[in-house]
Parts: sequence; C-alpha cells; structure tokens
Amino acid sequence: KYVQFDKNFNILSEKWFDVNFEDRRYIGIEDVRIFNDVESNDLLFIGTGYHKNDKIGIVTEKYDIENFKMNTRELTQDFNNSGCEKNWVFIDYNDSTHVVYDWNPLNICKINNENNKLEKVAKRETPRIFSKIRGSTCGFKYSKKIDEIKNGSDIEESEIWFVGHIVSYESPRHYYHVISVFDSQMNLLRYSAPFKFEGDPIEYCLSIVVEDERVLINYSTWDRTTRIGIYDKKYIDSIVKYK
Repeated sequence: KYVQFDKNFNILSEKWFDVNFEDRRYIGIEDVRIFNDVESNDLLFIGTGYHKNDKIGIVTEKYDIENFKMNTRELTQDFNNSGCEKNWVFIDYNDSTHVVYDWNPLNICKINNENNKLEKVAKRETPRIFSKIRGSTCGFKYSKKIDEIKNGSDIEESEIWFVGHIVSYESPRHYYHVISVFDSQMNLLRYSAPFKFEGDPIEYCLSIVVEDERVLINYSTWDRTTRIGIYDKKYIDSIVKYK
C-alpha cells in the first residue's frame, strides 16, 4: 500500500498497488525501499524478489504512483559467488544513483542498464564491526548548515545517513541496528553502537529521514507491525558518536 502523510503524519491519501500473484514459491516484493533518483527525479524502489532462476535476488524499477503497478527488473552481480542476494541499498554518489553492495570493505557499485548487472565503482575501508552489518535503509542525504567563521555566513555540508542491521543467529533470531553517517564521498564519519527499537527479537527497518530537529525511522516488529519512530535530533546525535 502507498500512503501519503503530511508532516504531522495525518494520512492524506492511500492506495493499494496492483501486484501480479504468480503460482510460485514466493510472490510479491519483500523489503521495498523507496529512493528518489537525483538524475531523473523519478521515484525508484529496490527490494527482494524471486528471480526467474528460482533464487532469491534483488529487483528494482520505478515506484509508479501514477498507475500503482509494481513492474520489476532483476539485478545480478558476477563478482561474488552467492546463492541468495538481499540487502542492497541505493545511494546518491557523485550526483548519480549507485548501490551499496556490502559494508566491509564498503563496495559502491553502479547498475549497468544494458545487462542489469552491478559493476564495482569504488571501495572504502570501514571498522571491523561493519563486516557484520547489512543494508537496511537507502542512504538519506542530509544537508546541515555550518557557520563559516571567516565571513559569518552559513554554508551547507552534505552527510549520508543509513540504518544497517546485525543478525544474531539464535532461536528466534535477534536483530540489532546501527546508524552510520558518511560524507558525500562515502567516507565514514561516525556510527552508533548496536541498539534495538523496542526490544523484540525480530525488528526490521527500511528507511531513515533526517531533519534539523528530528529523525524519522520506520521499522516493524515480528514482521507484522508498522511503526514510525520520531526521535529528537539531539538525542540521535548523542548516540551516533563512534569514529
């Protein structure tokens, strides 16, 4: 379902998407992440789907809020021997939509639209804890104002914010979350310690929005609830402190 809110989370509109339910083991698209393409200004989505080869993989396409249809194209990669692909996320890197494939080292990739394959573009070193992190949210670009001492004017500096997750393989699994902040060239600036939103074993997060006064994080518990967490920006800044 597509739901549009105002800034106080009053519902302005809502509508179901048309989904083609095929007679297969998995149907639909899981973990849909919405992202604004900076070049075309189109809304895109990236999520997990069932590929034609009967393997779990990544799918993408326009997030069509005019026709409310979920068309897909399958994305693949040939640099990592993996039988199941999940948790890719979009970022705006050098004014173009890219993909973070994994986090330690952090691999930034570009989709080749001719063959729908990922191509590695850049790599960044990260702390060892990032070897346990998987992508939860696409990167949110936040421009913060900084006082310029020389002439007293304000300048803007862009940061890219993510929420990632770590899985502890117990019964049931336990999910923990880490907020990380990068500069515009995807160099790590700071990150949080692992945390939970409410304390339930199964929690999953798909988006973060950073404003000057508040941070909005959506998440679910037990794969059956929908939450929008509204946090004071100063509080979030106080826990995102490790470098």
